Amino acid sequence: MKRRNFMKWALLAVVAAQLPLLAMADDTRGASVAGFDALSEAQKAEVKKNYERFQAMSPERKKQLEDTFARMQQLTPEQKRKIQENYKYWKALSPQEQEDVRKKMAAWQGLSETEKQKMRGRLEEFNKLSSEDKSKLLDSMREKKGAEQAR
Repeated sequence: MKRRNFMKWALLAVVAAQLPLLAMADDTRGASVAGFDALSEAQKAEVKKNYERFQAMSPERKKQLEDTFARMQQLTPEQKRKIQENYKYWKALSPQEQEDVRKKMAAWQGLSETEKQKMRGRLEEFNKLSSEDKSKLLDSMREKKGAEQAR
C-alpha cells in the first residue's frame, strides 16, 4: 500500500476506534458472536459501553457509522489487517497524540487537491531516501522543532 493512502487508513482507524468490533468483524454474524464470547471481561465491558454510546447517537450519526461498517465489510483481508494495525497504533497513542492526529487530519482535509499533490510528491521523494538518510532528515527536523519550541 502506498503512503499516500495513510490519511484514508488513519480515518478508518479512527472509525475502528469508535467501534472496536469493527476491526475484528467477519462476514458472518456467528463469527462476530464467537469473537465477542472470546473477549476478556474488560473488552466485553468496553464493547457494551460503545454499544450504549451508539444507541444514544442521533439517527444520522448511526446511519453514517452503519454505512461505514457496510463499506468496511467489502474490504480485503489485507485491508482489514491494515485497519487492525492502525487501530492498535491509535489505541497506543496518548490522548494528546490522538488530538494531534485529529488536527492533522482536519488540516489535510482542508487542503486543496494541488496542495495534497505537492505533499504526496514530497512523501514519494522521502520514501526514495535510504533508511540512513531518512533518519538523518527526521533527526534534523526534530532538532529544528525542538529549537523552535525552546524559544
